[in-house]
Amino acid sequence: MKAWLESALVAAIISATISGLISVIGANVVDSRSKIRQTRIEQTLKFSTGNDQLFIVSQGYIKDIITSSDTKRDAETVHAEIGRQIRAAEDLKITFHDKEVDDAISAYEKSLTSYGDTIKEAVDPTKMKDWLERLGQVHDKQIELTNRLMKNV
Repeated sequence: MKAWLESALVAAIISATISGLISVIGANVVDSRSKIRQTRIEQTLKFSTGNDQLFIVSQGYIKDIITSSDTKRDAETVHAEIGRQIRAAEDLKITFHDKEVDDAISAYEKSLTSYGDTIKEAVDPTKMKDWLERLGQVHDKQIELTNRLMKNV
């Protein structure tokens, strides 16, 4: 009978130890996934709210063209903002490991680059068509990327 009690006690201790380990590992996995999700939510929010700056600086450039002012300073500001937007998009790749997100990031970056390439051509109101179309494409790609990020949070 004593051997049976010892065996039962050993089995109970082993069972409790294994259950405890599984519980700790499970809690760590859930905590890790929760942190990743929280980081993705924060990055998506930061990305979706931070991109308005491109449209704000673009308005300054449009104003310069319409009023026949010097566009050089605002063109440089727009190019700097495009660079910041590309970097922000690249930063998303660190947290979002998804082919569809990567494709949306690439499409967004391509639209930003294409938009930046048209700045030097838009020097008066009659030559702004391509520039404005590309700005619209940037906006569309930004929305597509934001939607893709939201699906992967």
